[in-house]
Amino acid sequence: MDKNDLNEIRAEDVTVITSACVEGANPPCARVCPFTLDVRAFVGRAEKGKWQTAFKSYRDAVVFPELVSRLCPAPCEGVCTRESVGGAIDLGGLERATVGFAKNKRRESYVIPQKDKKIAIVGAGAAGLSAALSLSLKKYRVTVFERAGAWGGALRGHADFAIFDAEWRESFSTLDAELRFNAEIADLDALAGFDAAYIATGDGGESFGLLAGFDSELLSTARAGAFLGGGLIGADLMTGVAQGRRASQSIETYLQTGKPSRPPSQDCDWSPDASEFAHSPRVAATDGGFTEEQAQAEAARCLKCDCDKCMQGCEMLRRFHKMPIKIANEVYTDMRANPPFAAHTLTREAYSCNNCGYCKRECPKSIDAGELLRLSRRARVAAESAPPALHDYWLREMDFSTGEAALIA
Repeated sequence: MDKNDLNEIRAEDVTVITSACVEGANPPCARVCPFTLDVRAFVGRAEKGKWQTAFKSYRDAVVFPELVSRLCPAPCEGVCTRESVGGAIDLGGLERATVGFAKNKRRESYVIPQKDKKIAIVGAGAAGLSAALSLSLKKYRVTVFERAGAWGGALRGHADFAIFDAEWRESFSTLDAELRFNAEIADLDALAGFDAAYIATGDGGESFGLLAGFDSELLSTARAGAFLGGGLIGADLMTGVAQGRRASQSIETYLQTGKPSRPPSQDCDWSPDASEFAHSPRVAATDGGFTEEQAQAEAARCLKCDCDKCMQGCEMLRRFHKMPIKIANEVYTDMRANPPFAAHTLTREAYSCNNCGYCKRECPKSIDAGELLRLSRRARVAAESAPPALHDYWLREMDFSTGEAALIA
C-alpha cells in the first residue's frame, strides 16, 4: 500500500469486512414484533425500575400503549431464547406493568410549525387512528372520515372499549386532527383536496379499487398519494396498529420526495445459543399483575440477546469496548486524518492487536477485526505517520535478535 492506494480506498472497502456483523441486530423477539419494539432497551429500563422512560419508549413504538398491552397476543414470547432455560420472558406482563406504573401518560406537546400538507384518513378504527395520531403529532393537517357515528371500528363491542376510548380521547386532546363521523366517502374524488390519503376501512371495507396495485411493503398503491392498511388488507389488529404508524412514515416521505419510503430490513439469521445460559424460572405474578419488585425481577431474567462473542475472549476489544463495526468506521476516518486539522484516534487500538485470529474463530460470521487493524497500520506506514514509540523499539529488537550481535551477547 502506498499513498495513492490510501487515497483511493473508499468507506465501502473497509466496512465490507464487517457487513455481516450481527452485533446490535434485532433479537428474535423484536423480529416477530409487529412494532419492532426495542425489547433490549425497554426491558433494561424496566429492570432498573425506570417506569416513566420505559413507558415512553413503549408508547412511541406501539402508539396506543393501553390498547396494545391488553390485546397483543405477544408473539415475542413464542421465540424467546429463555423458553428452554426457565420459560419465556413475560413481556406481555411487563408491558402491562409498565403502563400501570407510569405516573405521567400524557403525551409531550412540542412547538412545531403547522405543515400545509393535508392528509385524509378513511376509517376511524385502530389502524386509521394510529396513522392519524402519528401524522398529527408531526403537525400535518389530518382529517379522519368515519361512516359510523363514533370511532373504534371492530373494537366498539370489546369489553375494554371504555379504556381504549379514554386513551384515544387523551391522545388527540392536544392535537388539531379533525374527526368527521357519519361521513361516508363514496369515491376518491371526494378527497381531491388532500395531498395524501390512508384508507383503513376495515375487513371487508371499501378499497376504492386500489387493491390491485397495492404494495404490501410500502403500503402504497398505483394511485399516487393513496395508501392502504389494517383489516382492509387482511392485517390483524396489532399489525393494523403498527401499519398505521408505518403508513405515516411512508406518507411523510412521499410528501417530501414524491416516493413512499421502504422500511429498514429486519432480517437476521442469528440467534443466541440458549445452552450457554443458566436456568432461571419465570417470576409468578400476583392476581392483579406484577408488583414493581416482581416486574423488575422478571425483566432481569431477559438475556438482552446480542452477539458479543468476539469481545468475550479478546482482552483488546474489551479494553477499548469497541465492536468490529465501530472499529471499521474508525479505521476509515483514521486513514483520512490530516493533522493538524484532524487527529488520528485509533492509534492505541491499531497497535494493541496481536492478530491472534481469536475474533475470527469465535465470530459466527467469521469477521476478522484484526484485518481492519492491520489495514490501519499499513495505512499509517504509507502515510508516514506511524508512531515510532509503538513500533520502532520492537523492530530494532527483532533486528538485534536475528543478527550477529545477538550471538556475541
